[in-house]
Amino acid sequence: MLKEAYPPETWDELKQGCKEGAGWQCEYRYPNGKRCRMKENQIRTSKSGRRYIVYLHASHVENADPSNLTPSLVCLCAKHHMQMDRQAELRERLSSRRRGYQLTTTENLLREVNGTGITIVEVVDGYEWRVQGTDLAGKRTTAVAAVGSAIHQMRCLLEMMQPSFTCVQEGETR
Repeated sequence: MLKEAYPPETWDELKQGCKEGAGWQCEYRYPNGKRCRMKENQIRTSKSGRRYIVYLHASHVENADPSNLTPSLVCLCAKHHMQMDRQAELRERLSSRRRGYQLTTTENLLREVNGTGITIVEVVDGYEWRVQGTDLAGKRTTAVAAVGSAIHQMRCLLEMMQPSFTCVQEGETR
């Protein structure tokens, strides 16, 4: 929770109302439909044998905008509150990783590249590439390496034709 999002007295009222509405019990429901049995101020014993007091949390539903002055809250024990937050973070992390990316098969890569004037063919021990209309050709162990080599050699050819381009040794960081 962003503490600065609410004046302390406002948050205290919201939190109190959430807990009262839940009957002072965690509102998490297990897949079998049963409700979590954790209750506010309940004394529990941990797996290691230590005793502790349960304090329930008022949590934003779906981690909605915490600056909303009338938020949708759910009453959760610490375990289920953390679980909910971690799941939301994981979903966000996965979606940002996937944004703009899709898996490309070797077949799709070769189909696209072969339509550009670069020919790449799979052979027994790798991939042979050739730039059409030139003497540029080579062989690599993977399709991606063949594409990279072909593009690199085309850059070098352009450099020889136009001195303003700089050719970097293959494999060096640009």
